[in-house]
Amino acid sequence: MSIDDISSDGTHAWRQRDAELHQRIRAAIATRDPKAATTLAGSGRESARGKVAEVVIDVLHLVRRGEDPAADIVDAALRSLPPAEAPAPSWAAELGITEHVGADALADNARGAREGAGSDIDELPALIEAGGEHALAFDPLRVAAAFEMRANDGPGFILLRTRLKCLKKFPMTAWVQAIDAHGRKAKAEAKAETDAERKREAAARREAAERARAENSLRLEEARAAADDARAAHYAEAEVNGVTYRSQPGLIEMEETSPKGEVKVTQLSNFSAPIVGDTYIIDAPEAEAPRRVLTLAVQVNDQAPREVDIPAETLVDMKWVETLCPGAIVRGARPVRDHLRLALQELSADVTVTRRRHGFVGWHKVNGVWVYLNAGTILGAGGAVAGVEAKPSDPGHRFWFPPPPSAAELREASLPLVLVANFGSPLLMGVAFGLAARAVMGPCNVVGHVSGEPSFGKSAAGGIVQSCHGPTMHGDKPPMSWSDSSTPKGMVEALRTVGDAVMMVDDFKRFGGHRDIEVTNKFDMVTRSVFNGSVPRKLQMDGKAFQMLPPRCPILSTGEVDVPGFSTKDRLVTVHLATKNPDPRPLREMGLRGDLARGWAGYVVWYASRYEAKRGQLAALAQDVGARWGLTGRDRAVTQLGQIALGWENLLEYLGESGAVDAHQHGDMLGRVKEALRAVAAENGQDVEEEHPGPRYVQLIAGALRSGKAHAIEITPTGAKIPANPESMGYLFINGEWQPRGERIAYLHHSHKGVVFLDPEPARNVASEQALRAGNPLTVDDRALGAALRSAGVLALTGADEGRPNTPKFRLRLRSVGGEGRAAMFAVRAEALGLDFEPGAAPDDGPQDAGAASDDPVPEFPADLL
Repeated sequence: MSIDDISSDGTHAWRQRDAELHQRIRAAIATRDPKAATTLAGSGRESARGKVAEVVIDVLHLVRRGEDPAADIVDAALRSLPPAEAPAPSWAAELGITEHVGADALADNARGAREGAGSDIDELPALIEAGGEHALAFDPLRVAAAFEMRANDGPGFILLRTRLKCLKKFPMTAWVQAIDAHGRKAKAEAKAETDAERKREAAARREAAERARAENSLRLEEARAAADDARAAHYAEAEVNGVTYRSQPGLIEMEETSPKGEVKVTQLSNFSAPIVGDTYIIDAPEAEAPRRVLTLAVQVNDQAPREVDIPAETLVDMKWVETLCPGAIVRGARPVRDHLRLALQELSADVTVTRRRHGFVGWHKVNGVWVYLNAGTILGAGGAVAGVEAKPSDPGHRFWFPPPPSAAELREASLPLVLVANFGSPLLMGVAFGLAARAVMGPCNVVGHVSGEPSFGKSAAGGIVQSCHGPTMHGDKPPMSWSDSSTPKGMVEALRTVGDAVMMVDDFKRFGGHRDIEVTNKFDMVTRSVFNGSVPRKLQMDGKAFQMLPPRCPILSTGEVDVPGFSTKDRLVTVHLATKNPDPRPLREMGLRGDLARGWAGYVVWYASRYEAKRGQLAALAQDVGARWGLTGRDRAVTQLGQIALGWENLLEYLGESGAVDAHQHGDMLGRVKEALRAVAAENGQDVEEEHPGPRYVQLIAGALRSGKAHAIEITPTGAKIPANPESMGYLFINGEWQPRGERIAYLHHSHKGVVFLDPEPARNVASEQALRAGNPLTVDDRALGAALRSAGVLALTGADEGRPNTPKFRLRLRSVGGEGRAAMFAVRAEALGLDFEPGAAPDDGPQDAGAASDDPVPEFPADLL
């Protein structure tokens, strides 16, 4: 058959196209060409759909998606394709050489790869032209050789490609894609090998780092084992999220290992600070939540370690370093501080001791049991209580009990308390020791004040009572003083650390000038907080204010003088020491040895079993005792003295049960204390009356008028005139006439005989000035003054006389002396001012020449009053 015959035969052309399609499918599968597979498996004109078996299409889809089909599926797909037509006999057949095509050719190529095939890349066009199989170009070794030629011999590759283009229907695109695919595969294999090598190197570095870390850990353990107790906690190591924190005395560092195995060590600080304590502090029984404090053992460089307490919330910002640890340095900014804070927490996991600590003195329920907290031995109904920690701040840390006496030792240990009860003035010890005994029973708001000459031994006696709570609190070193620089707020905060124990405050005295006012005001504010819980608000750092908790301990105050002020005195139980106390040294020595505190610890242990039952009945019990003891007088004084009497009954009951006193001694002591407290009640009533603001105000006004600090005028129908007794009304006889002195504060009126009308504001100003000069300020406002004058019975007229029953002031008409309408005045009886006169009478002519009375107006007044 000639060439023309073949070209004109349509059937032959159809078969030739199918053969080419099958060849392209075999090439796409053999080279795993996704682009060719997409074309053949698609739905276009060159698609193989409907022309081959479905398994072939499935394999093409797998190649298209970049997946590697299984060998059995590929074999099934290739077997489903018809065999390629045998080519025309060639010169090889004439020479007896078998020429393989199709799958046989692929197998030969594979064998050739093992035998060094691919070295004939230059002869490839000739081989294909001779054999007619394009598949020879897709042999993996020849593709690899072509890739190497393209990379290393550009001109040679261009020549090869040109020669291949001249071949009939050579799939150039598929061949170039096969070369590109081989390049990508080779690149991926090279990269994989490089990555593997890097991983091997990184693994080796990590292994070396682990060995070094293990060696460091071993050295750290050895150093910690060899260190003393103060420095052992500073040797520590911890790993968190792949970061190793390491501490040694005077140094904290961080070690990081990168994914490549590279090790980086960063010094975080020039100090070490293991957290050795995590303490929850309860500052007061009424505290809403405990306060958390961390205790750090800080060592800077090679200095000696020292403990530092910080609020737990300040650990986060690490600012405590600069303020509490001189010389300490954080080696960096915010990230380093965060690492350092985390390091402190993690490195301290094995050495931190968590505990609860109480920061006050007195009764508190711990684990359902009432215990008496103090800076020494914690006491309960069974004696000493273990496992409870108390560390009150100053001055509460001085309230310190030794171990209490056993039952066999109780009588001997209590005998010193009998000596204290019988020491010195019954008035002084009746108040002071009874107050201490009452304080043990629970919260008490009584304030006792003892005054007397400096040599009378007030402080020494008070110190003996105070030393029952601790050996260091004797007369020479009382817990607090009125005369130091403490502020009222600071004293109230200090008092809050002490509960259920008496607190001695010493040295109330006169300094002269404004210092007296400061001390008096301090006394008033502090005692007010004890008596009625009136405490100031405290400003926090965030600007918000919160209400401070009031003290719950009674105060025993001592001083050289009485405390002035009606309101203040009304809250006190005052004792005036008129005689000198005996030598306090024997009892003082007992206090210093701790004998008194040991005996008092026995009293506390004895009362512990009674505390729960009596704590809610103290007010009623005190009222009952006051009535039985016949304590009469002012309500407040009776209530306060009833509290002291309750303390004495309780203490005497203990002394009797302990065997320290017999029945006769008990009765004798009880009778002496009753008599003393009755005398105190009577004396207190008199003291308070002397300080009553009503009578005191009237006395100050009378003194101001007599001394010429102020004056009064008399109102007549015709105008103002000099009163009949000018020398008692602020006038001085000068150059033959009476001259008014000071400010006008009072009026006499012709229609109200025996009454002096006081202008409220100027009169109060004058009275306050007089009181201030005397060192005893008059601290009352207009409303309180009116109530005081009414209760004192010195007002002749009030608003009730005008139909206004709720006001103590009387409205006086001043139109005749230039006033406008009526003015509200305090209408005081003239006799209360010490005056005996009748308005309208003529004044004396003066000391030199008494003449006829004159109704002439006062010379100074007509111009502005008539």
